[in-house]
Amino acid sequence: MISRKGISPLVAAVVLIVFTLSVAGILAGWMINYAKTIQTKGAATTAIAAQCIGADLTLINKKWENGNLTVTLKNTGSIPLKYVTASCHNPSCNVVSGAGSVNPGGYITIKVNFTKTVTDDTIAEFYDTNCRPQTTITLYGTYEIKGV
Repeated sequence: MISRKGISPLVAAVVLIVFTLSVAGILAGWMINYAKTIQTKGAATTAIAAQCIGADLTLINKKWENGNLTVTLKNTGSIPLKYVTASCHNPSCNVVSGAGSVNPGGYITIKVNFTKTVTDDTIAEFYDTNCRPQTTITLYGTYEIKGV
């Protein structure tokens, strides 16, 4: 005759409770670590956003001539912009001159050179590297370089 004995219901309940608490402890440790990571990243983002309060660029003039796009920008914000520059979404484009800092009320002229005709919708973006979202000016269009 085969005897079917198992563990008592009390022992089973204790094992189940210990297992559940162990899993909860592991998850709690992971969640605390995750929350600290998110908090640290959020604080860094907030600090960057706080330093950019009052940052603003305004397009004053743009001139397209012989494959060069020359843009004059004004810092219409209330804080100095540390490094105003440009980037292009076209491999035939490079920033030639003018990137740098500009104080409130000051002007900066940036020259971008294109080696072939531009047919993209986005020509170039001008911005301060520290406060990019608040200061980005995007130029759109198609420009033809004569003789290229």
